Amino acid sequence: MALRPTRPAVILAVLGLALITLTYALHRQRPGRLPALRLHTLDGETLNLGPQPGTGATLVVFWATTCPPCVAEIPDLIGLYRALAPRGLRLLAISMRYDPPNRVVALRDRLHIPYPLVLDLDGRLAQAFGGVQLVPTLFLADRRGRVLLRRTGRLDPLRMRRRIDRLLMQREG
Repeated sequence: MALRPTRPAVILAVLGLALITLTYALHRQRPGRLPALRLHTLDGETLNLGPQPGTGATLVVFWATTCPPCVAEIPDLIGLYRALAPRGLRLLAISMRYDPPNRVVALRDRLHIPYPLVLDLDGRLAQAFGGVQLVPTLFLADRRGRVLLRRTGRLDPLRMRRRIDRLLMQREG
């Protein structure tokens, strides 16, 4: 004898599927613009996030010292920064609120990270970027501060390089 689902079970299944689809769509949605924030780096610099003269692209990476993929992609980020910052790439990394500042400083010093690092001590920066919870999560914005990409997971350095190159060529051209 075949079992037939009851009407309430079918309704719950359809509602569950709709909720999953909506959640996925909202997560994949581009967040619009970089939030207008004033950031303080580990080196004591103050950065204003948003459109900046001379900037062709902005890459913001949320990370943690306890995240193996985050640490593994640091050499790729250093490579992107060294190659593309002279052409107008602005790259900065924001550590998660649970990441102890002394670990961030130690890793920066050990790996000689040249791009700015920002501590998110109270979690407000992660909230300003739409509630970042998973790391690594990156945001790529154009020169006007429009976010073109939000991606969670380890970056593909070659694809990212091509994408940033295109943005920088638009600025140069």
